[in-house]
Amino acid sequence: RNIVDTLREEGVECEEIIVGTDKSFLYNGESMTEVEGVRFLREEDTLVFQLIHGTYGEDGELVKRLEEASVMCIGSSSQVLALTIDKYQTEKVLRENGISVPHSIIVTKEQGGIDVEKLHELNFPRFPLFLKPNKEGSSIGVQKVKSEDELQRALTNLLTTYDEVLIQPFLLGREFSCGVVEIDGEEIALVPTEVILTKGELFDYEAKYSDGGCQEVTPAEVDTETTKKIQDLALLVHTICGCKDISRTDMRMDDNGRLVVLEINTVPGMTKTSFIPAELEASSYTLSQFINGMLAKYSSK
Repeated sequence: RNIVDTLREEGVECEEIIVGTDKSFLYNGESMTEVEGVRFLREEDTLVFQLIHGTYGEDGELVKRLEEASVMCIGSSSQVLALTIDKYQTEKVLRENGISVPHSIIVTKEQGGIDVEKLHELNFPRFPLFLKPNKEGSSIGVQKVKSEDELQRALTNLLTTYDEVLIQPFLLGREFSCGVVEIDGEEIALVPTEVILTKGELFDYEAKYSDGGCQEVTPAEVDTETTKKIQDLALLVHTICGCKDISRTDMRMDDNGRLVVLEINTVPGMTKTSFIPAELEASSYTLSQFINGMLAKYSSK
C-alpha cells in the first residue's frame, strides 16, 4: 500500500494485486486462480514488483511461475530467492567467500529437538541463544531463549509449523541494516540504518512492524569509515548471492568493530516503518526514482 500510494502521488502508473494464502490473485475485486493471474500479467505485458515476504514470494515460487510465463519481475531470480530464503545455505555460501556469519546449528522436524550437550561439544556458547525458522521472512518466529527448558519448548513449538529451525549464539553489539538498489544501471549501497530496540529484547516481527517497537536511525550515527565498511559489506553480500535490483543486508558490529552478517533480505520491507524507503531518502533518492529506473531497464529488454 505504501508503494502504491507513493508512486501514484508521483504519477507512476501502477496497479495492485493481492495474493491470497491459496495463491489466488485479487485484482480490482476480481478473483483469479494462480494460472489465470499469471496469464493475465503476461497478456497485459506488465512489470511486476513482487513484495510477498516469506513463503510463496520471497522463496522464489511465485517468481518462478512468472519467469516460466516470461513475465518481467523486479528483483532477484527465483534461483537466487530459493537460496537466500534458506538462511543455513546462505550462511554456508557467505562463509565460503570469507564473510563473517553466525555459527548456526540446524534442527529438523524429524529430530524434534536437540541435546544441549551437543551444543557444548560444538563449542557453542551457553545461553542465551537465538532461534529462528530457516525459511521465513519478516522476522516471524524469531525467539531468544535463556535456558534448556525454554530452548526445548521453543523448538517444539517452532517445529510444529516449520521443517527446519536454526539455533544461533545471541550476538551482542550494534545492529545495522543496509540496502542495495540499482539506480541508473549502477548497484548502489544506500546510507545504512541502525536498529535500536525500544521494546523487548530482539528485533522480531512486533518490533519491526509496530509503532514504537524500535528506533530506526537513518543515517546510522557512525563515522565515515564505519559507514563505508557497512556499505561495502552489504554490496559484497548482494553480489556473492547473485542478487539484482534490490536487497537489504542485516548485520551486527561487535565492540572491536567486526561486522557479522545476520541475513540478507531479497524482498525487503517497503512499509512506512521499513528501512529501504528511509535509506533511499537519506541517500538523496526517491522510491519513484528507483521504480522508474526499473521501468526503463526492463522496457528495453
